[in-house]
Amino acid sequence: MKEQIEYKVFGSNVATVLRGLRKRGIDASEVGEGWATFSAPRPSPQEKMLEEFLTQFRAKKPTLIDRLNAFGTGGYVPLEVCRNISREYSEEEINAAEALHLLIEERLGRAEQYGTVYDYSSVCKKCSWNYRRQVSDLVVDRAALFEPDPDTGQRPGLVDFLQTYEGHVVISGRAKEAIKGAQLTGCHVGVVRGATGDLQVVSRFQPEKIADLVSATMRWPVLDGWHHLQITGTAGRIITGPGASAVFGMRCPACTWIGEQLDSELFIHREKWDGTDWAVTTTVLGAGFEARPLVVVSKKCYVQLRKAMLTGFRVEPCTVITS
Repeated sequence: MKEQIEYKVFGSNVATVLRGLRKRGIDASEVGEGWATFSAPRPSPQEKMLEEFLTQFRAKKPTLIDRLNAFGTGGYVPLEVCRNISREYSEEEINAAEALHLLIEERLGRAEQYGTVYDYSSVCKKCSWNYRRQVSDLVVDRAALFEPDPDTGQRPGLVDFLQTYEGHVVISGRAKEAIKGAQLTGCHVGVVRGATGDLQVVSRFQPEKIADLVSATMRWPVLDGWHHLQITGTAGRIITGPGASAVFGMRCPACTWIGEQLDSELFIHREKWDGTDWAVTTTVLGAGFEARPLVVVSKKCYVQLRKAMLTGFRVEPCTVITS
């Protein structure tokens, strides 16, 4: 297994960051205006140097030149850093796993922004996001599926698996047939509706209008060839700590939101996993409204997805521990 840490940075000071990294021998390049990516093997001296450099840089106070350079660009945003850890496995390592952590990297945006309605009556009082409950059909941005991205020219709808920021899984007709044909357990298929335009509907601020908001979603057409994969199987809590899953970022002290990012392979309890082909953890990861459970699939499920030559996902071994 090869592990690598990747950083995506954006803000007013990206050019300064790139100069500082190049002086330290790090290969970094600006991908677009105001943002850049760079990576390092993990663990490695380069990773440590990157972490220290970015921490020190973000702690600096902006100079007058910094603020003048940002004039007219919406204000001074010194640096925002997103980090992602990727791992590459051999086929032997994947085939030896009893269960697999399925990751979907193509995003469809925020479903709530386009009209998907949630009930927030039982939401966690501390973090304000966990335990919300979807009460309408899934509504997504129709343009995100059928129109090319204006920056890249690519269309997300060319893959079979996509995911909203809240964690809803959207699948193609090909994926639906493969899942139904293999009689995979732990899921059922619902409809996806396509909205036109940014609706800015946030049902948490209008609880008295939930019934009306749900009815309003029915005006959007069901998208032909796209489906909502609703995962009902459970994989229990993520095991964290030494020798188990490592997590990064803020966590909520009052609920099952345990961090912003998984920094290692996924570990789960055998006794808590119900053994279904599709399952999600009861603990969630992500920042704010992106907090969502992780998806666990059986080896049978992975074999069927590969057999159908489906795209838009990758897997990592998931360690199942007997207590």
